Amino acid sequence: MKKYTRPILTLAFCLIVSSVLVIAETTRNMAGQKISIFTHFNMEIFEDGKLSDSKMIVDLTIYDYNNRLYVAWNDVFIRPDHDRKRVCLKAEHNSTQDGSIKDVRVSKDSFSFKIDFTGTFGGAGRTVQVVGKKEEGITAYSLQAVGLWWSDILKSTIKTEWRSTDKKILLPYKEVF
Repeated sequence: MKKYTRPILTLAFCLIVSSVLVIAETTRNMAGQKISIFTHFNMEIFEDGKLSDSKMIVDLTIYDYNNRLYVAWNDVFIRPDHDRKRVCLKAEHNSTQDGSIKDVRVSKDSFSFKIDFTGTFGGAGRTVQVVGKKEEGITAYSLQAVGLWWSDILKSTIKTEWRSTDKKILLPYKEVF
């Protein structure tokens, strides 16, 4: 496991550093309130209502600069390959700056936006609606995202859900690809 610790830590470090740099430019929104959301989520992935083996680690930054909202979503998608006993790690980035995040709405205790995967391989027409809420008296956000995606293999629509969780994410195998 020590062999894979360095690449995983390096990837996590890069995600955190990029988010900290973005937060440095946080200002105020049109109402005079400061908007600064910098948070981390462990996500479980459900396909057609069933918990899958795939997981995600997400760093999310939302800030207002010159009365314009900016959102940066950095994640590491984790999918085990049980047949070969290895794990696929895929780093992904979406933002309002590259146009993949749209329809951003932010209030004091909630936010929502849409991630459009059209610019990615196999992502044409795929979108996910993301909603985050802060419960009263709690400083952390909970997050849920839902998307309906067409599967050419199954010839049907698949409902994909991402839900934040407090559970630790452990890799099932040492080999990473």
